[in-house]
Amino acid sequence: MKMKVRNVMKKSVIMLVGLILVANLSACQTYTSGDNKCDICGKRATHTIGSEEYCGTHYKKATNWYVKKALDR
Repeated sequence: MKMKVRNVMKKSVIMLVGLILVANLSACQTYTSGDNKCDICGKRATHTIGSEEYCGTHYKKATNWYVKKALDR
């Protein structure tokens, strides 16, 4: 009886880990430059900085980041 319980537990843990792995892999998205989508969130890009594309929200944050980095030098 103990062996059956252990086998069921092992199979359950393996299945749970597999489901978590699949969920994490499907949640990861990569955004490529030149696709007119924000490189951060995937919404329609309205601004670019170099090869980076941003929506209105992330453009403001990106410009603030670039300015801060330039001032830190």
